Amino acid sequence: MRSEKLLELPGISKTKFSYKFFQDFLFFLVVVALPSSFFALLPTSLFVDLRFLFLLVSILYLVIYFKYIAELMDIPGGKALLFLAFFLIFEVFVNSLFIQNIPIYETMAIFRSNFSSPLATLGFVLYIISMDNYRIYRFMYWLVWASFIQGFLYIFSNISGINIFANNATGYTFNGELILQNMFAIPHYNGIVFAFAFIATVTIKGFNKHWLWFSPLIVTIISIVRSQMIVYALVIIGTVILINMSKIKVDFFKFVKLFMLILVFLGLILTIFPSHLDRISNKFRFDRKEEVSQSTYLEEGTFAFRLNLIEEAYTRTEENNNLFLGNGYIREAEKGEYDFVVGGDTLIAPVIFTEGFAGIVLRLLPIGLLLAYYFKLFFFGNPKYKLFAIVSIALILPEIINGVQTKYFTYYTREVFILFVLAIVVFKDQKMLRRVQES
Repeated sequence: MRSEKLLELPGISKTKFSYKFFQDFLFFLVVVALPSSFFALLPTSLFVDLRFLFLLVSILYLVIYFKYIAELMDIPGGKALLFLAFFLIFEVFVNSLFIQNIPIYETMAIFRSNFSSPLATLGFVLYIISMDNYRIYRFMYWLVWASFIQGFLYIFSNISGINIFANNATGYTFNGELILQNMFAIPHYNGIVFAFAFIATVTIKGFNKHWLWFSPLIVTIISIVRSQMIVYALVIIGTVILINMSKIKVDFFKFVKLFMLILVFLGLILTIFPSHLDRISNKFRFDRKEEVSQSTYLEEGTFAFRLNLIEEAYTRTEENNNLFLGNGYIREAEKGEYDFVVGGDTLIAPVIFTEGFAGIVLRLLPIGLLLAYYFKLFFFGNPKYKLFAIVSIALILPEIINGVQTKYFTYYTREVFILFVLAIVVFKDQKMLRRVQES
């Protein structure tokens, strides 16, 4: 049997069984639906404090499934994730409360805003370890299709002008045309769905669900998120390079068909959302006749603003002699004023300010170990897992380039969680194979 026939990705194919359906579906609602306020269909005010509720539920999973901590030690990046969780607990209860003398309500308010995600991920990863691979594939199928449906609703809302989400879309005028944006309603796993579906379309024979990868692309274009467009372009380029290196046999006519479909889809977008594309052209400065130099790019616009935030965070932390452990979980500005600690312009600045360089390094360590593992899997692993490696490498490398704006090392419960899920699938398969060989 040719190795190409073994290629697969979790979440792409439907699973048909009901074993432990309720508890797994409840887990899906907690991990995927709850943090997005049930796919942006419910107002966040219903939950009083959605992020704090999410943290509490994740800690409950951590306590209940802590018995699987020994197996976590065998997962690539597992020890680093556990050490990071201990570091975050230290930052909350030692550095913030006792060393920096920050009030508990302030500490918890800031911690749950942008910093608690790795701790939540630990609880969820332990639950994933408790599942068999059939259940993991089912969970991934729910995640992929729920994200796709939310993306489809986002597109429908923009085309029809009917807001079906729990918050109002933001509208602004560009060149006399009204452009609507609803960042709250963008699926949290949009990038995962795009990478999984695009790679599956190119490599898996008989998989032709092109709408699965094109829907996230349309959502990103009409929401005019420049950095994410660049990431998607890099994912496509990286995927093509990695597939070529892996020597996976791909039908040439499939690439031709894919290229033709892209042209057709882009034509449809141009027809339906012309003002959005004009705004994108303006954002990338394609409509400027003068040459845009690298120095100009670094000195002007939002990128320069983010670099200044990082510099400011470093300077303030250095002045307090807290570069190693940070200033603890405290606001940078007065309540009600702009505060980069709880903002999302760049997440490097708040981590430096609150957790210091120790926080930066420990947050990057599990991702670096996972990247090294997937490179090893790509070059020396079972051909069955080539796509696991390709999708993981193609997801991580663009975020290194997008480092100033990336959310990978803070929002662990999204892409990094999925990287752990894939590693757990491989681990369980190999564990089962060893049992068969020993029996």
